[in-house]
Amino acid sequence: MTKTLEENEVLHRSVILYVDDEKDNLELFRLQFGDEYELITANSAKEGLKILSSDPRVAIILTDERMPEMTGIELLEEIVTKEPDTIRIIVSAYSDSQRLLNALNRGRAHEYIVKP
Repeated sequence: MTKTLEENEVLHRSVILYVDDEKDNLELFRLQFGDEYELITANSAKEGLKILSSDPRVAIILTDERMPEMTGIELLEEIVTKEPDTIRIIVSAYSDSQRLLNALNRGRAHEYIVKP
């Protein structure tokens, strides 16, 4: 069965996944960027992992660093071998250099963004 051009475009459309345990942050992100990008949000790392395993369109993953059960760095460590082509970004309210090094080395994050 041959896919139409429109179906191929939908299959190749990039999606941003934002993982944060604070619902207000997820909603603010959606309000800020939802009109320009296709967004999926998850309120835990485990939920983010489920989304990643079921949606191959996810191209960018933003994750909060500090979350219960599994940190953002642990999430990135888990997905780096499964999803090596995704862009991985840590978002944190903390800016100390050890956390930055952990995010870049352990989670192979492409970027570390400090929350305003």
